[in-house]
Amino acid sequence: MNPRIHICAALLGLGMSSASLADFYVYEIDSMDVTDLGTLGGDEALALDINDKSEIVGWSRLGLGIPHGFLYRNSTMTDITTGAGFLAAYPHGINNNTQIVGQYQVPRPEGSGTYPKAFYWSNGEFHVIDPFERASKATSINNFGQIAGSIHGPGGSDSCGGLHAVYWPSAYSTAVSLYCTYFEAADALTAADINDSTTIVGMVTTTSWRLSDGTIWSLPLGTLCEIIASGVNDTGVVVGAGSGCNTGAYQAIYWSNVNANPKVLGVMSGGDFSDANEVNNQNFVAGYSQKAVGRLLTIKDRAFLWHAHFGMQELPVLNGVFTECRAKSLNNRNASTGLVQVVGYCTNAAGKLRAVRWDVVVSKRVTYTPPVEGPIP
Repeated sequence: MNPRIHICAALLGLGMSSASLADFYVYEIDSMDVTDLGTLGGDEALALDINDKSEIVGWSRLGLGIPHGFLYRNSTMTDITTGAGFLAAYPHGINNNTQIVGQYQVPRPEGSGTYPKAFYWSNGEFHVIDPFERASKATSINNFGQIAGSIHGPGGSDSCGGLHAVYWPSAYSTAVSLYCTYFEAADALTAADINDSTTIVGMVTTTSWRLSDGTIWSLPLGTLCEIIASGVNDTGVVVGAGSGCNTGAYQAIYWSNVNANPKVLGVMSGGDFSDANEVNNQNFVAGYSQKAVGRLLTIKDRAFLWHAHFGMQELPVLNGVFTECRAKSLNNRNASTGLVQVVGYCTNAAGKLRAVRWDVVVSKRVTYTPPVEGPIP
């Protein structure tokens, strides 16, 4: 079965700045808190993804300084990549079934250095996804166990060369190439995210295209010169970053899955760069933006949560005004509690990376109740 696949480098979008008359409610932020998740014994950690069960994956340095993958749940951080031995390992994605994908480093056959291999983890099992002698990376896994990522060079039945995006129907399946590149210096393409409808988004270095039902076709850029897709939700809304044709500076973008220009989300005060990394099913967006802070207006990164109803809201920092923070992912809003959880990292007072979780309570305020249909009095 051919999956419904969309791989985008240049994206379209729909501008939305406030709740419209078609909305019967607006989202409003009630509170925001930040939590340092700790480490696996070293001095740094970074959170990369979170599921709807509040389970978080990322990497942390061990006491010896080696980065290993962690699963954080029930306030406990556990090393899940002991199968990588004393080599570096980096989880990138987790689904609601606590299935995790990422990459770990393996020694090169010739004995000089290492290269990355895609892995899958579930219930304590550490499994190499791509068995061939080539570099590979798994970036995202949906709730059906389908995986998006990239490989470098041919292997098995794969005749493609160079760096290109792939799709694994399961952790035990052969990779399906989404777009072939036959030369090392040709289009380098990676897949960033996959949703439950098997829509995949990513970026390609030299052209703008989408693969759908086996057909590749170009996408217009609107007023932008380049767009890199980072995240997609289950309704096909895509987020990422785009560069203007005149300025060249990248800013976060939002594409609403209709044939219109992308909405540029802008930047915080004093900054000129921003990036959107993930979008949930209620169209909340997590990312980061530059901001001028302090008396000298020093440029620092700040994590944000964006929604069309309230715009770009800065998330709390860990340690003072000069802390830098980036939001990498978020889960779906809990309808009962209003909680949206965002994960990423901040720097601490010593400048070290710390994995963090932001707990954002978002209320849903009714603004208009449609009339009840009935007989005319």
